[in-house]
Amino acid sequence: ATLFNEAILTGNKCLMLNSSVTIAIEASEIMEENENLALIRILVSMNEELVGIMAISDSLKDNAQEVISILGSMCIKTIMVTRDDWGTANAVSKELGVDNVIAGAKPDNKADKIKKNYRYVSRNHLY
Repeated sequence: ATLFNEAILTGNKCLMLNSSVTIAIEASEIMEENENLALIRILVSMNEELVGIMAISDSLKDNAQEVISILGSMCIKTIMVTRDDWGTANAVSKELGVDNVIAGAKPDNKADKIKKNYRYVSRNHLY
């Protein structure tokens, strides 16, 4: 967006780097701390300079952990496919007890990610 002749950009780290926004070491450290807490980071830049980081959480469904547990008791392996980065996805999957994680998947290619990573999905195994 442009606001009062200033170029404003909001998005993830990948977007910032692809848009020539430099991310200082201190900012990277803050982002890493938030990633380990399963927080989604939204970066804000103005005129290609990073000026802010917002960290938000995406609340889990009330019964998500229970459903994953029930599936596990039925010997059904679970896969979480998400657009979140690896750190956030890993933290959430550990909280839920998900067996396998595929992170960084765009909405339109989530099914392809599963097909690419697993040749065959059976009741007890992912190959």
